[in-house]
Amino acid sequence: MYEVAVQRRTPRKLLLESRLPRGGPLAWSLAGIAAFTALLLIPRWTGWTLEHLHKEDGQIFLAVYTWTGLGSLIEPYTGYLHAGPRALTAACAQVPTGAFAACIGVGSAGFRMILAVAALAVFMPYSKNWRWALAASALFVAVPVGQQEALGNLTNLRWFCDAAALILLLGAFRRPIPAIGSTLIAAICVLSDPLALVLIPLALWRAATLTGWARVLPIGYLAASIGHIVALQPGARTADIAMYFREPVEMVTQLLVRGPMVAQFGQNATELAIKLVGLPIVTTALILPAIVLVRGTRNLLGDGRLLAIILTLAGLVFLGGTLIFADLEMIRLTEYWTVGQASRYSVLPGILIGQGIILAAANLSRIVFDRLARGITIGVLILAFVADSAGDPWNTRGPTWAETVDKARHECVGRSVARVQMTPTGVPKNWSADIPCRWLTRP
Repeated sequence: MYEVAVQRRTPRKLLLESRLPRGGPLAWSLAGIAAFTALLLIPRWTGWTLEHLHKEDGQIFLAVYTWTGLGSLIEPYTGYLHAGPRALTAACAQVPTGAFAACIGVGSAGFRMILAVAALAVFMPYSKNWRWALAASALFVAVPVGQQEALGNLTNLRWFCDAAALILLLGAFRRPIPAIGSTLIAAICVLSDPLALVLIPLALWRAATLTGWARVLPIGYLAASIGHIVALQPGARTADIAMYFREPVEMVTQLLVRGPMVAQFGQNATELAIKLVGLPIVTTALILPAIVLVRGTRNLLGDGRLLAIILTLAGLVFLGGTLIFADLEMIRLTEYWTVGQASRYSVLPGILIGQGIILAAANLSRIVFDRLARGITIGVLILAFVADSAGDPWNTRGPTWAETVDKARHECVGRSVARVQMTPTGVPKNWSADIPCRWLTRP
């Protein structure tokens, strides 16, 4: 009752303390998040990602680390820093060489688990109960499309980081240890992807409105943002915002399909539906999440409503910003399977829009229509997770890391460097790199 009163007295400020549930709910929450994290590590129908080293994970992050060591932490790639992936690469480079790919997969899943726990603390004071807070936060490890291109690699952790940066800035960590820990996570995230820099105005607002230890996070975020801005190489990538004016129908379709459609129904179900009935008819299915968001947020109190709306709109805004850097010709939705082209773009909106839908669904009324809408929404999300659990075949197309290391060690006889192949193979770009034999021949 006290928290409800606080929300009514201080609307639209998001000032309630971010905290984890206590006692049994905490144990069940951590167990649930850990269970979904474990599911990220199991083999898929298309192969086992823990046996393969993904694209840039090897060609860029591992290769640069083995030649430059910790200096790689501040090495830009495609014009910006990748602090999180490079730090995890440095850590996994210390394990036996043959276990490096597995370490990367476990590290990626573990990082997503940490983000889920942090999000749980932020959602708790604004959720109907701890179960709904858990359902929303668990999307960091259970978002359906997160089992596709983004599964088991460091390269695509940036999308999870962007979502976490937003959620952490919306929190209020009022105790020293949570404040310091969440600030460290937020700093790593903004130093891992320039898209997170768009949250600087939000960080300024939070620094102005929060007090005490809660102010540490937005201030730390601003400091890390300045560091990333200094390191940016703007000319490394080009943006084409004019595409929204040249092809408005295509871009709106991209936003709807790669955003709320994939968030609610998953990648594979969306592809199948487009194949069977066509894209125009499929988009009408968006009426389900639209109804849930409109009716559910109407019943939320001021701060809870603001949180759900921010999450949903931010998912679309982030996706819109991402698309201006994409090659539209490569991802046009002209065929059903193109939904999976650059499916990584759907991870960020999938998390944020999905969380907005879940928080809204929790507050639907008790009438039959709303109860039915809530049941269908959650049921469809579960089915989407199951449908997308097959994985992406490109993540395991090629030799295993063990086979690659064994071959490279033979090539290292009498040599100081060997050419190492990454996954996938049989694609236009050659994902391989020169790795020093002093690292490859380690125990």
